[in-house]
Amino acid sequence: MPRLYVPSALRELTDGQSDIELDGKTVGDMLQSLESKHPGTSSRLTSSETAHGLRHGLVVFIDGEQFRTGTRTKVDDNSTVYLVLAQAGGT
Repeated sequence: MPRLYVPSALRELTDGQSDIELDGKTVGDMLQSLESKHPGTSSRLTSSETAHGLRHGLVVFIDGEQFRTGTRTKVDDNSTVYLVLAQAGGT
C-alpha cells in the first residue's frame, strides 16, 4: 500500500501523523482515502480551480521525483508520496 508523507505544516490535518499508509492507484485516490480517515483534509489539499487538482502551492514528489500531474499521478503499492509546500519569496 502506498504511503503519504505529510509535511509538518499540514500535520494538524492528520492529528499529527507524518507518515500514513493509504489505499489508491493515483494521488487523487490516496487523498480521497485520507479524507475518509481525516475529514476536512480534501478541502485544504485539493482544488477544482487548478489543472492538476491540488491547491496552489502544493507540489507532489513520488519516490524522490517531482510530478506536475497532481491528483492524476499514478502510484505503485510501494510508492512514497510527499506533499511539499512550495517556497516563494526572496529579494
